[in-house]
Amino acid sequence: MARRRRHRPPRHPTTGFKTYLLIFLMCGVAAVVLDFLFGVPDKAREFAQETVNSAVRSAVRAEVEAAAKTAQSSSASAAAK
Repeated sequence: MARRRRHRPPRHPTTGFKTYLLIFLMCGVAAVVLDFLFGVPDKAREFAQETVNSAVRSAVRAEVEAAAKTAQSSSASAAAK
């Protein structure tokens, strides 16, 4: 006579270490990518603002120097008369 085997309910497969490691690494990569994407516009804006500010400063400095030279030459010509 053949022995009858009892039917076992299917066991749920346990999640392995590799799966948790893969999820952890994917979350880390996503965090780095999001940080890069959200950080770059701020840095670009700061760089553009610094560039504009330095251009304005040099334009103002050149204008002041030109005005000072004009004032010196006009005062020198007035003193010569």
